[in-house]
Amino acid sequence: MTTSAQDQTRLTPWGRIPAHWEMKPWKSFATRSGTPVVVSPDTDLTQVTVRVRHRGVVPRPLVPHRPRRVRTPNQNLVSAGQFIISKIDARNGACGFIPPELDGAIVSNDFPVYEIHSPMNPRYLHHIADLPRFWRLCETVSDGTTNRVRLDLRLFDDLEFPIPPAREQKSISSVLDAVDYALAEAHHVQRSTDRLRRSVLHTLSAHGTNGSALPAEWTVVPLRRVATIGAGDPAPQDPRDFSHGQHPFVRTADVGRVKHSAAFFGTRDRLTDDAVRHRRLHQWPSGTILIPKSGASTALNNRVRLAEPAYVSSHLATVRARNGTDEAFLYHALCSLDARTLMGNTGYPSLSLEDLRSAPIPLPPFSEQTRIARLLDSIDRTLSAVGKVVSATAMLRNALHNDPLVRGIPRTTALGATLR
Repeated sequence: MTTSAQDQTRLTPWGRIPAHWEMKPWKSFATRSGTPVVVSPDTDLTQVTVRVRHRGVVPRPLVPHRPRRVRTPNQNLVSAGQFIISKIDARNGACGFIPPELDGAIVSNDFPVYEIHSPMNPRYLHHIADLPRFWRLCETVSDGTTNRVRLDLRLFDDLEFPIPPAREQKSISSVLDAVDYALAEAHHVQRSTDRLRRSVLHTLSAHGTNGSALPAEWTVVPLRRVATIGAGDPAPQDPRDFSHGQHPFVRTADVGRVKHSAAFFGTRDRLTDDAVRHRRLHQWPSGTILIPKSGASTALNNRVRLAEPAYVSSHLATVRARNGTDEAFLYHALCSLDARTLMGNTGYPSLSLEDLRSAPIPLPPFSEQTRIARLLDSIDRTLSAVGKVVSATAMLRNALHNDPLVRGIPRTTALGATLR
């Protein structure tokens, strides 16, 4: 007779955990720590604060207009490796370990600190504290008025935590540490690549607005000299026009949701053959550059190139390169333009087509346009690839946090066999 997976687990406030794991209260592996000190208001000691959503323990920023650096003389000295939690924001994930650079810093009594000892592995606790379910449990033992809800430390001491055997804690932590490291490295590559892209675009922008910065063979021309500028068509309002349609239709919101300018862009909205025929909509070819005409100021800086022929909303400006201008170069040149320089004085963020037609575009010889476009296209492809790595790694991290961290690494998997 075989035993079901559920028979090998038990239900806890953390969900189902392996039956051989223990549940132990916080006070069984955490000892209140910190050295009480009395400090002067103008002390040079660094104060500590804790970011919500488990985003780190950091120095408390100085506020220029604050009359005193330290409002409360009674503080506590903390040491690297101690666990700190905010009484007020524990329910929002404000907790973590004191990093080495904050060894000897001070905190108020609103930030209790603890020494963590066996049977809890500190790295395992680090990942436990990253779980929203931990934050929700903190909320259940918090009390007070709406804006001053505080963690009740006596009730918190009795909160029970899932404690795997030491070897399993170490194995689980090793897996999650490796994924966190990979995610941090992917984010670093993404930020560095984006800075490179912005630097090149800034150079293009400087050439377009400052004639003295131009190479001798470059010129600056209004956009209307090198492109045809227009707009899309009003969006059909009848839902039947989009029922099982085949023809892409791009809305302003689609472009506004893009985190940054995108070299190519697709959409999920699809028009039917009847809608296209009866409403006499104009189809724009692939490579057409789309710019929002209105909306949030951040969205107005978005630029996308169509990956396939599509129909376009009338709230989007369309730009098509003329003969003699490299299409990809024109796209990147437009990405270098800040939308704020093209907004009208309507009191609402909007782009004027007439101002867009007059926008200054730096124009090198065609062969140089092509080289610049190839460079920036390559950077865009790298950004896109890194973005996919970041998304996939983040999904893996979330899946691991919701499974092995609380339910254990399955013994039947290759990963479980390797770690055990």
